[in-house]
Amino acid sequence: MFNVNEEDFKFDFEEEPNAFDINHQRDYEYNYVEDADVYDRVEVEDCTDEESMNEDTSQFPTLMEFFTEENRDELRRKVVEILKDKNFDGTTKDPLKERKKVERERKKLDENRGKWMKQQAEEEKKRKKDNDKLRNLLRRKPKSREETFKSL
Repeated sequence: MFNVNEEDFKFDFEEEPNAFDINHQRDYEYNYVEDADVYDRVEVEDCTDEESMNEDTSQFPTLMEFFTEENRDELRRKVVEILKDKNFDGTTKDPLKERKKVERERKKLDENRGKWMKQQAEEEKKRKKDNDKLRNLLRRKPKSREETFKSL
């Protein structure tokens, strides 16, 4: 498979890995790469192995055709999903579902109406109480100036 003669290939799978000592490795040797400083050279490689091989790509869609087709499929899927539950005028196909939805909304409003009425009644009581205090203060006779100076 790898073009290696198995008779010449000798590797002991127990002895050689066990003989390797990670602490005793060779020192690092710096090797200068000759092409490292050559920035202007550009090499273009052909990706095909055989130059005589010609592929007919006329049957493949162009990029624009591919995305147009994808968008159509997406749009069809969305339209089918919407029309599954609703008519063209926006009403639902299933009147039972619509009725249940309306009943749920009415129930929520009724629950909130009770809360609002309680809050409104409490606010009204508080307002009446404050107004009564102000009326009583205004009904009292003001003290004469002499009485006010006497208390000082």
